[in-house]
Amino acid sequence: MKNIITLGTALILITAPVSAKENKNEVLKAGGAAAAGALVGGATFATTGSIGIAVAGTAFSIGAAPIVAAGAAFGMAGYGIYRIFK
Repeated sequence: MKNIITLGTALILITAPVSAKENKNEVLKAGGAAAAGALVGGATFATTGSIGIAVAGTAFSIGAAPIVAAGAAFGMAGYGIYRIFK
């Protein structure tokens, strides 16, 4: 749950300057990019399942929430690249 709250806060901080310009299409594009990235993250988790990481004799598992959050972050990165070249 903590990751989802952090992701929501990041999305608000990223899209707030765009919405301050009252450019609603860009806000929709940013939200769409984040949603598309989250869908790709969810599809990755559905395909691969949990990811196990072993380091120095210890191991832990990464579940769905961090993978979906990483997908949304990659989607927002794609939107940022789009904005650079626009």
